[in-house]
Amino acid sequence: MSEDRHYNLTFPINFWGLMIRSIQIYRHTFLNYLTLAVITYLPFLIFDQFSRFDLLDIVEFFHGNFLDVIVFLTLPTLLIEKKVFPISTIQLFFQRFFASAVIISLVQLGILLFFATFFAQISLGTIIIGIIPYIFLLFAGFFLIMENSPQLISVRRNLINSVKLVKNQFFSIFWNYLNITILLIVPLFVFSLWYLGRHTELIQFVATINDGQTPDTLKGQKLLTLIQSIVQEPGFKWSRISIHILLRPIKSLFLALLFLGLLQPVKPDDIKSFLGVPEDEPSVSKLDS
Repeated sequence: MSEDRHYNLTFPINFWGLMIRSIQIYRHTFLNYLTLAVITYLPFLIFDQFSRFDLLDIVEFFHGNFLDVIVFLTLPTLLIEKKVFPISTIQLFFQRFFASAVIISLVQLGILLFFATFFAQISLGTIIIGIIPYIFLLFAGFFLIMENSPQLISVRRNLINSVKLVKNQFFSIFWNYLNITILLIVPLFVFSLWYLGRHTELIQFVATINDGQTPDTLKGQKLLTLIQSIVQEPGFKWSRISIHILLRPIKSLFLALLFLGLLQPVKPDDIKSFLGVPEDEPSVSKLDS
């Protein structure tokens, strides 16, 4: 007798609904998604070790983008077989989607840096406005997977599709993206404060600032130099990498489910086709079971 399968193709688009579902999935498949995050980070780690520059921010951006696409690739087997296959998924990503994913990530990074830098010159408070153009390209990697084009490079259509999707529900997407980003930054922020607080030289320097023993023109420069030297320490660097690898899959799952929730009212048949769900199947959730 064939197994009685039921599927839920109505995905949440509110923040806490997405957050709860993402954590549930991550908890049930923790080792597999952690393996995905570690393996995909290794090439970046090797590159960073041989670089003379501090590239952690850029490394985390590209790794996050690739992980988003790879996690999205796991959803069909997660739904049908309730399993994640890290090695097979990574192989498929590099065979079919890697080249396009690299170009899409470069476009996204270029847009983000250009507008964030432009608005930062006006005021630090306006940097958040500079994120808006990047938000419009946020789902291009997911459209790349849904399209599944046989072409080696398929970028333009996926970027356009992302813009169209975001345009219809921009404020909801922006709010969700901003919240998940801030929420996952909090652990790193708390750790950074703790790590910096353990350095007596920093505490002593802050004390001299409070006592007015350092000229105003040198305070900011010396403080930044001191903090920069501390965050370059191997202990801080490896801890930051570990926190990123541990938490980033949650954001990837969050964005993948948000994408499906946004697309579901518009193209439900495309979602069924991607997930491998027969059109005549009833709908009860298995993604978080």
